[in-house]
Amino acid sequence: MNKKDIFLTILIATYALSIFACCAAAGSKSCPSKCVTVKKIVSSPKCLNTSVTVKGVFKGGYSKIGPPPVTRSDFILEDKTGQIFVTGAFPVGLKRTDIGKTITIKGTVKKTAKTIIGKKKEIIYLEVK
Repeated sequence: MNKKDIFLTILIATYALSIFACCAAAGSKSCPSKCVTVKKIVSSPKCLNTSVTVKGVFKGGYSKIGPPPVTRSDFILEDKTGQIFVTGAFPVGLKRTDIGKTITIKGTVKKTAKTIIGKKKEIIYLEVK
């Protein structure tokens, strides 16, 4: 092996290890900044106003969780644990027709309240800059 091959091997191993460590942290008691599940975000008050990274499937406007919290152009990100709205900058390279495509979103966890059929409901969402 030459130096270039060794460097690439170390780089790939480091990247793989960081992904593993990141995703293992999703089960921790506090809200980690990476690889958080949707369920963790919406159920943990510690996540509010923190920056998180969530990997899931782009669902467009197909929502099981109600109306969009901020604008009509908000979209849904779904992972195996649930759905969350995303508002703000649309991911580069993603089209509105890319329903079902796996994407990773980095955003800040926010909360708002909407009145739906006469009842006030809290909505947790991700804000992307």
